[in-house]
Amino acid sequence: ALQPNDADLLYNLALSYIHLNQYPEAIEALERSADLKPEPKTYLNLGVSYQKSGQPEKARSCFAKVLELAPDYPQAESIQRLLQRSP
Repeated sequence: ALQPNDADLLYNLALSYIHLNQYPEAIEALERSADLKPEPKTYLNLGVSYQKSGQPEKARSCFAKVLELAPDYPQAESIQRLLQRSP
């Protein structure tokens, strides 16, 4: 049975939704996962999902949260460049 309070399960569910281009569903699962267990990878995928859903302000906020949680995150340089050029 689906365990709605399992952050890892919600994260993996969200990745499936992203793969299927079902971004609203991915956003819902990622937001719940982030509430339970705030991790950089969750916010990165949440940012991508918001961007793909036409919500750039929310995407920027999520990308900034990745850097806040993990300044040395592997994609940190790419995220910083994205935040600098985005309005």
